[in-house]
Amino acid sequence: MERYAIRALKFAVYFCVVMSLIMILFYLFGGGRNISLKVFIEQIGLYRMLIIGCAFGVTYPFIGFGKRKIYLNKSFEQEKSAIVDIMAQYGYEQTYETETSLFFRPTNRLKRFIDQYEDTIEVDHRDNPIMVKGLRKRVVRIGLAIESYILNDKR
Repeated sequence: MERYAIRALKFAVYFCVVMSLIMILFYLFGGGRNISLKVFIEQIGLYRMLIIGCAFGVTYPFIGFGKRKIYLNKSFEQEKSAIVDIMAQYGYEQTYETETSLFFRPTNRLKRFIDQYEDTIEVDHRDNPIMVKGLRKRVVRIGLAIESYILNDKR
């Protein structure tokens, strides 16, 4: 959780902006011309919604980001090209590499924007099992693909 504060702030702002836009659309298209904006804000509880947005932003980094351990049958150096290929099949490109990790990000700019550029997948290969870190939904999907490759390679 080294980026917890940045992620919490991004998701809180994102949630509040999206909810504010939805409420403005309700006001404009839902006959809001008959009442003032101040009364409309009081009726929908905009301030409660902002508090919920902040609470969402604080909790989402705990819920939305995760890690997954994947055991390899061979050394990482032997499996590295297969892992890079699997990531490419799922729309990820390798951005950089350190001694202990590979970092990937989506090639689709819209996907990156929707995820507020918090979409980096890290493959930590210090030891076996390797650790895949990032957005939980994507980590699970990529982890299953790598495990499926390992099982099919074993046969």
